[in-house]
Amino acid sequence: MIKQMRAPAASVLSAVLLAGAGTVGFAAPADAAVTAVTCQTPKVFWGTGGINHGASIQCSGGVFRIKILCYKPSIDYWYTHYGPWTNSGGTSVAWCDTQATVRAITTEI
Repeated sequence: MIKQMRAPAASVLSAVLLAGAGTVGFAAPADAAVTAVTCQTPKVFWGTGGINHGASIQCSGGVFRIKILCYKPSIDYWYTHYGPWTNSGGTSVAWCDTQATVRAITTEI
């Protein structure tokens, strides 16, 4: 009877130790550097013929993309468009659909 109780206890102990070891493996080093992404003021513009509204942003210090909130009043519809992920120093651009306007701009890093 004692041997049967020790075996499950040993299995539970090994599982706890393995779980603990896995957790330690994911810890970030204390001296890990944090890179700050800095962006210029976003630009809002109209496309050819004035029927498309868009925005762009240029950032440095990491990978980023623009995120715009668009509104199309003819159908009372709000939606989000994203620009492409862009490397430091590049420009990310996003456009609203025809007859919609940019209502908010954010940057994802």
